[in-house]
Amino acid sequence: MSDLPRTSFVMRLWVDGVEDPVWRFHVHHIQSGDEAYLSTPDEVTEFVEIHSDTKMPTIFPVRSTIGNSAPKA
Repeated sequence: MSDLPRTSFVMRLWVDGVEDPVWRFHVHHIQSGDEAYLSTPDEVTEFVEIHSDTKMPTIFPVRSTIGNSAPKA
């Protein structure tokens, strides 16, 4: 088990705008009560790393193909 204290976050994300849609994020750190409205995944990463006192794992970029995939032949 990790020696780091447990820390929890609640994140809400949504798309803002119709003609030029932009992702928006609201992140709430449960233990401190701090929260932030952010506009990039890098800002979310920074917020989480500051409040958890640890680096987030590096993962491959997640990109959904739902609704964007070509029909199977």
